[in-house]
Amino acid sequence: MGNSVSFNPSQIVLTAGATPTIEILSFCLADTLEMPFLSPRHITHGLEAIPVPFRSVDNFGPSINALDRAFNQAKKRGLRHEEFVSMAEILEIGDFDRNKVHILYGLSKDLSLSGFRVGVIYTEKVLIATKRLTRFSSISLPAQRLLISLLLDTRSIHEFLETSKERLYKMFTLFVEGLKKLRIVCTRNSGGFYYWADMSRLIRSYSEKGELELWDKLLNITKINVTPGSSCHCIKLGWFQYCFTTLTEDDIPVISEWIKKVA
Repeated sequence: MGNSVSFNPSQIVLTAGATPTIEILSFCLADTLEMPFLSPRHITHGLEAIPVPFRSVDNFGPSINALDRAFNQAKKRGLRHEEFVSMAEILEIGDFDRNKVHILYGLSKDLSLSGFRVGVIYTEKVLIATKRLTRFSSISLPAQRLLISLLLDTRSIHEFLETSKERLYKMFTLFVEGLKKLRIVCTRNSGGFYYWADMSRLIRSYSEKGELELWDKLLNITKINVTPGSSCHCIKLGWFQYCFTTLTEDDIPVISEWIKKVA
């Protein structure tokens, strides 16, 4: 990961958010009814997606084993279309076709601008096709003006990213330590905007209904709004997604006490 990477600006395509990047790339790479391997999500381009469920043992991240399982299941079903993989780890190998590597990126998370719809496709193989399709999901003019002014101020962007990273990691560490005291296990993260927490022991009935009942209690009794794993196609019940970016240090013990009310 320490190696430097250079990008050709002429191969960057901008869209109105990360979701259009997935739709556009799917439209360019696959025909209707073909089968891409995807982390669980919805695709509208008439494709039959073969989901690659992420597991807690893999820290809910992509793994070679998960891809192998999905590939073998597809073979058992007799699916023979030439598939492509939307998410994979390339671990210092040089025997892959670089023309089949496409990079998708959403800007809003890095800049903490929720709703700032700017997505990026970096590609060489389908550059012309993706550029033509962006006319249906172009970035709004106000967003373009704001984006230009932001990115031109490279010093402020660098300072913001460094400060944001430090604050997020600090709050992440405090919040995870608070949940550990309640015997709630979290994924092994290094920061970020949210994380997964295993609250399965708080579910009365180990089912999707039980998970949603716990979510309802957290929302209406403790006023904590979290995302149940079932709504994210998580294959293991009891995992919830927490976003902690608006918290302060003083909030941590208060939230811990609130969670105890439903424990």
